[in-house]
Amino acid sequence: MSKDEDAFIPHSNFPCGADGSGYYSDNTLCCYKLIYEAAPLVLDAIKLASVKPGSVFTIADYGCADGGTSMPLLYTCVQELRKIHGDDFSINVIYEDQPVNDFKSLFLRLQGFMPGPKSYLLNFPDVFVTTCGTNFYSQCFPPQTVNLAFSATAFHWLNIKPCDITGALDHTMITIPEEAEVSKKQAAKDWETILLNRAKELAPGSRMILVQLVIDKEGQRAGTTKGTRVSAHHMLSELWQGLVTDGLITQLPREEVNGLMDIILRSMQLVGHASATLSHKRRVAVLSKVNKAYADLDKDKFREAGNDLFSARRLESSEDEQVDILEARTENEFHNTTFAYYVRTENEFRKPFESKDSPVRKAGLSLISVETKVVLCPYKEKWLKNGGDPKEHAHWYIPAIRAWSNTTFASGLSDSRSSEEKERIVDELFQRYENEVAKCPEDHGLTLSMLTWSLEKRRGTPFMDAALLEYVPKLSEFN
Repeated sequence: MSKDEDAFIPHSNFPCGADGSGYYSDNTLCCYKLIYEAAPLVLDAIKLASVKPGSVFTIADYGCADGGTSMPLLYTCVQELRKIHGDDFSINVIYEDQPVNDFKSLFLRLQGFMPGPKSYLLNFPDVFVTTCGTNFYSQCFPPQTVNLAFSATAFHWLNIKPCDITGALDHTMITIPEEAEVSKKQAAKDWETILLNRAKELAPGSRMILVQLVIDKEGQRAGTTKGTRVSAHHMLSELWQGLVTDGLITQLPREEVNGLMDIILRSMQLVGHASATLSHKRRVAVLSKVNKAYADLDKDKFREAGNDLFSARRLESSEDEQVDILEARTENEFHNTTFAYYVRTENEFRKPFESKDSPVRKAGLSLISVETKVVLCPYKEKWLKNGGDPKEHAHWYIPAIRAWSNTTFASGLSDSRSSEEKERIVDELFQRYENEVAKCPEDHGLTLSMLTWSLEKRRGTPFMDAALLEYVPKLSEFN
């Protein structure tokens, strides 16, 4: 990556829970079930693979999280490779994710120091494990070195957040056409980027098996399906809005944003100092949050608004603390909370393969098979079968939601809040969700609408990027 502006900044989905705690895989039973749906496609890819004695067979798992959810599938891969091709070659498994990923839990599980699925690393000879802390929007491995590529429930996370979504949390709830269009364009661009980078890495004749979230032809998607009465995503949005109503987070109406300058100046007077007493840097930091519409401000309209900004703390806080509190309460925290993902439709997934002249097809990738299916929520299935204590069930279920959404809510909160305050607010959100589930567990569940893909890198058309082409002599030099 040569340009600073192309540098990747970790975002979207930081690990939830302590490093090395195994939180993600311990709390996403849905993903175990979904991933194992891909086993037939993976086994077909292994049967067709070209394995030479003394060679290295490389398996890459993109967007692996802490690795636990794909361990049963990868165990089956290694077992099948040894069964078909014997022990005369090495197997290299590479786990890819963001540099902030919980790779510690991955190695603890593989080495048997943490409870979990059987470890292929311990049970089979000549197997090696490495990690790649890059991101799948870049080329992660040398050209033509990956013999089997796999990824599950990862490629919906976008490279950048296209926009903040007005009045909602994710792209499926967008009501403003411009926001919908910019999100769709970013998703299309990102999907092509992912495919082109995988085309570089795959060895000719090798396959990539994908299990990705999809909006199916009936409009179903993860957490919002016909068999589940309460949509997980709408529930999260309603509960986050409830924190606005209760004054725990901010959401400024347009007219209130236009009146921020008056609120700021009036509030500074209330705490016993004029704005001139602030340092220039601090004053600019606060006033930069205000737009340019103050010339026409109705001064009386916001007369009372400043009275509550500092509440009981205003006379006890230092000047810097007062400004920090003000900054927190004049940011639109609800608006800043946006899931940086895009769940594609099947047609959007297929788009790069429609034209023979598309960059993806020219890079050598072919679509072998695609299937859409719904995978039922194991939490809901257990409740419907066995029942039990509603509160205990809710307490068990909610981490399956928090594992992938915690980062988005925490990052939407003002940076002038302490990390402890952010944690308390997000804890309150998920406690409220837990309370809702306990009222009627059968109404809640994380049923997944998924798309399983099999893609192949064509033989005889090795993809060469610009860096490689520089070293390929021109035919004229041999004449």
